[in-house]
Amino acid sequence: GEHTLLVRAWDVLNNSSSVEVSFKVVKGLRPTLASIWCTESPARTSTTFVIKHDRPQAELTVKLEIFDSAGRILWQTIENVVSVGNESRIVWDLTTTDGQPVGNGIYLYRATISSVGGRESTGTQKIVVARQ
Repeated sequence: GEHTLLVRAWDVLNNSSSVEVSFKVVKGLRPTLASIWCTESPARTSTTFVIKHDRPQAELTVKLEIFDSAGRILWQTIENVVSVGNESRIVWDLTTTDGQPVGNGIYLYRATISSVGGRESTGTQKIVVARQ
């Protein structure tokens, strides 16, 4: 609902000043996934996925999935995190869920973030794996 906050402060000479701020709290507001990228592409041994969002220091559920060109899920993780700033990071060691190394190629990854209340936002990008 609608809220109003009145802030009043005094200086050392006892002079006061005040400001009033109005804001609206919306229950179940969907988080915004601003961007996703990986630190290494082409990746050779591992990469870190960086998920940038609008929920600094918030408790989020982050789901990351890696797909092959046929659309099969090769690897996924679901982590409950408290974001650092407005970013969450997940490391992938370039293996499947079974622990097998993925081959050279182009893969899709999808990040889904959700906040308390279950509202979600999703983004998809590609990564190149080029092992030596």
